[in-house]
Amino acid sequence: MTRQEDIERVVATTLTEFNGRLDVLINNASSIGLSPMSFLLDYPLEDFRNVINTNLIAPFLLIKKHCPAMIENGGSIINVTSDAGVNGYPGWGAYGISKFGIEGMSQTWAAELEDSGVRVNWVDPET
Repeated sequence: MTRQEDIERVVATTLTEFNGRLDVLINNASSIGLSPMSFLLDYPLEDFRNVINTNLIAPFLLIKKHCPAMIENGGSIINVTSDAGVNGYPGWGAYGISKFGIEGMSQTWAAELEDSGVRVNWVDPET
């Protein structure tokens, strides 16, 4: 889920399979990275990029590409987060930062789609 062309293929396949209708989108794919316990000062840039692409950019693109079909019929978007998205834990690096991002992005999408019939929620399965 780190390449835009793969995301576009998933969206096209999904909308074709369900005749252009999508009722629920769950963004649950996640990566902790290759260096999950590295402090940010030592965190490898490529690992950071890969985690952010998987955990934040991919959900953004999936929502953006699926949203027109959901606005037409209503629907629900659920983004999976973590306690690491509320508390900045040392050594959690890009994973924690991406979960802070997914919570903020969820709030923004929810506010922007408030009158559209599309609900946006985020859930931490650990709580």
